[in-house]
Amino acid sequence: MASTPRSCGPLPARLTLLVVLAAACLQCSAAVAAGSDQASSLPRRALRAAPAQSNVTANPREWADKLNSTYLSNAELGWWMLEYVQRCAPLARRFAIGSSAVDRQPLWVLEISDNPGLQEAEPNFKYVANMHGDETSGRALLPLLAEWLCENYQTDDRATRMVRDMHLFIMPTMNPDGFTRSQRYNAQRIDLNRNFSDPQFDCQPNLENCTAASLMRKYNSSAPEVQAIMRWSMPLNARRLLRRRSATSSAVSVPQPPRNVRQFHFTAAANLHEGAVVANYPFDGSPIAGRGAAAATAAAGQGDMEAAAAAIVAARQQQPTDVAAEQLAGGSGSGSASRPTARPARPDVGSSSSVSSSSARPANYHASPDDATFRFLASTYATKHTWMSNATRNWEFPEGGITNGAGWYDVYGGMQDWDYLAGSCMELTLELNENKYPPASELLKIWAENKEALIALPLTAALGGIRGNVTSGSDGLPIPATITVDGSTWNTFADSYLGFFARPVNPGTYTVKAQYPGFKTASVTVTVPEDLTGAVANLVMSPVK
Repeated sequence: MASTPRSCGPLPARLTLLVVLAAACLQCSAAVAAGSDQASSLPRRALRAAPAQSNVTANPREWADKLNSTYLSNAELGWWMLEYVQRCAPLARRFAIGSSAVDRQPLWVLEISDNPGLQEAEPNFKYVANMHGDETSGRALLPLLAEWLCENYQTDDRATRMVRDMHLFIMPTMNPDGFTRSQRYNAQRIDLNRNFSDPQFDCQPNLENCTAASLMRKYNSSAPEVQAIMRWSMPLNARRLLRRRSATSSAVSVPQPPRNVRQFHFTAAANLHEGAVVANYPFDGSPIAGRGAAAATAAAGQGDMEAAAAAIVAARQQQPTDVAAEQLAGGSGSGSASRPTARPARPDVGSSSSVSSSSARPANYHASPDDATFRFLASTYATKHTWMSNATRNWEFPEGGITNGAGWYDVYGGMQDWDYLAGSCMELTLELNENKYPPASELLKIWAENKEALIALPLTAALGGIRGNVTSGSDGLPIPATITVDGSTWNTFADSYLGFFARPVNPGTYTVKAQYPGFKTASVTVTVPEDLTGAVANLVMSPVK
């Protein structure tokens, strides 16, 4: 008698459950594997939203081939990054620095280097785009720059140098929620470029004594996207590190890097916008001392940076503050009312005057301690752009296609000034198209206009200035010294892991000094050549006896 087979009814359901669970685990693993030491900060919901590897394996150029003709969605940008990491290995890695406020989209970053993810004695440069959701061309320009590097590494000297001698970080969208909604603000109706702590309010009365701690006070009240940028951009230096005793001098301590923490900071950066064609440099806001200071400070304390700017303008024009605030901010409150979506025309647009002459500067011009270097970097971008520096074509900015931020109009709470003073990073704001959200059919034209400039700026800022290492003469250990250059009151720092520093400057001769408690000041004079190859200044510090 044949035996009756056992019932297998429950088995398919169990297998289905196991398959679903396995697929979910693989998807999360793929997202984490493509990340970095910072991936653990990504919320679980963001990890679940990460694209699966299966989206990029069929055609290795599926998403790259679409960059020329369409805007990739937020998910597709993530897929393109995975595709790029696989296709251009080992030159890149993808990681997320956080997630967006409402949709929980990962804030993806692509690092490009011959040793991505490793700490090296090399400068770091970052490009950030799509900070305003309706300013979109950077979502294509930065991936196209990455594709150019992948295709030209080891065949073009500029591509080889950028990959071999520095680390380039690109963030195609800082505001994925705003892009999805085709709006300037994030999903919480916050203007991300008015949401940072501002040195004009948080570092008074003396900007030269501004500390990173002063510019992190409003961290908890900032938008999630802004918090992510702050965490990512803050340099780690001696103030946050443990100490160890020197083997040869018990009286001198040298910082020891904490475990599992990257020690780099960004040397320079640029954020990409639209609404004009100009390279903008710090400071973005006028000093608040004098008339209008009380009203501006009160508005800034409530987080309304547009109203703060309006108060300064009102005082300057000697008109009622509430009238000016209504005109500029479109009403009161933070993000609830309509706001201007583009900067106004320059008040000093005129003939062929050059802002290299102080007499030609607008009355609102607010120079930073590194004004000459910022102007040099902005001019580097403008002259490499196909027409930004052309006074006939770019009639709004006839003085070389560059502008001081406050000389154009006041912005408070912007990323540029925050990064300069809190992040020790020299950042520009690049306005790259006259119209916001240009049609995808114009992306190749905009890429052709900006390609050479996007290549030139990182090379000039990161590698064309002064770089070197600071070490102890007694035991050779790296020292996270404060680095100063004559002619500027702004300081940068050597990292504690390798003692490496990089400092953008325009060509010329400089005395570089390194200072650290317990050591004698070390100095060296170097000449930065015109060919933008930069100068190396290695400093050896002797313990104080």
